[in-house]
Amino acid sequence: MSIIADRLNRISPSQTIVISTKARALKAAGRNIISLSAGEPDFRTPDNIAQAAMKAIEGGQTRYTDVAGTPELRKAVAERFRLDSGLDYTAEEVIVSTGGKQIIYNAMMATLNPGDEAIIPAPCWVSYPDIVTLAEGTPVIVPCKRENGFKLTAQELEAAITPRTKWVFLNSPCNPTGAAYSAQDLRPLCDVLLRHPHIWIFTDDIYAKLTYDGFRPATFVEVEPRLRPRTVTMNGVSKAYAMTGWRIGFSGAPIELTKAMNKLQGQSTSNTCSIAQAAAVEALTGPQDF
Repeated sequence: MSIIADRLNRISPSQTIVISTKARALKAAGRNIISLSAGEPDFRTPDNIAQAAMKAIEGGQTRYTDVAGTPELRKAVAERFRLDSGLDYTAEEVIVSTGGKQIIYNAMMATLNPGDEAIIPAPCWVSYPDIVTLAEGTPVIVPCKRENGFKLTAQELEAAITPRTKWVFLNSPCNPTGAAYSAQDLRPLCDVLLRHPHIWIFTDDIYAKLTYDGFRPATFVEVEPRLRPRTVTMNGVSKAYAMTGWRIGFSGAPIELTKAMNKLQGQSTSNTCSIAQAAAVEALTGPQDF
C-alpha cells in the first residue's frame, strides 16, 4: 500500500519548476541556455530595497510576525492598491503570503467544496488548474481565441458558467500570452458577473507594472466597484520589483475571506520571512522610478 495520499495523484508537478530545474542543470553543465520557464526578471533587486533588508537584520527584525504580515506591510499594500488602481482596501483586508502562489492556494483551499467549479481562461499559468484540483474543485478551462488577442470574451464567460461555478480567474497581463485587459475589455465581463451573484472573482495582477507604450491594465474592482464584495485582488513584489526570491505576495479581499485565509496560513506556513517583509515595505513605499 502506498503512503502517498490520493489527492497527490490528481495533480502534476509544477511544469514551470520542472523546466526551470532542467535549465539550471544544463547551465551548470556549461550549456548556453535561455530559459523561458519562470517569470524571472533579468535585473537585480533595487539597492534601496536590499539595503532595507540589511537594516532589518541589523535592527533585529528577525522574529515571528503576525501570520497575515506586519502592520507596516499590510498598510503599505493597502496604500499601494489605492495609489495604483484606486482600490479601497483596509489593512485588515490584506494578507501577505509566501508569494502569489500561496495567496491562490489559500483562497481555493478556504472556499472550494468538492464539485465546485473554477473558470480558467487559457492559455493560462500552469498552476491554476492543479491548485483548484488539489482543493477538490473542478477546473473549467475556456480556450481563448488568437483572433481575440487570447482574451476571454463575455460570450465565452457566459457559456462556461453553471450553477456550480464558484470562481472565475483572470490573469492580466497574462502568463504566458501577454494578453492585457483594459477597462473597456473588462466592462463586458463585469456585466456578465453582475448577473451571476454566486460567482467570486480571482484577479491575478502580478504582472500589472510590466507593460509598455503607455498601456495600463485595469482590474475588476476598479472597473466595477459592485464586484468588490466577491473579488480577491492579488499582487506581489516578485515581478515589478525584481524580488522573485524574496517570496512576498499579497491580496486584498473581503474581511471574512481574508480571515479564513489567515486561519489556513496559520496552520501551514504561518508568517512570511520578516526580513523580506521589511524589504517589501521599502519596495511599496520607497521611490517608484525603478
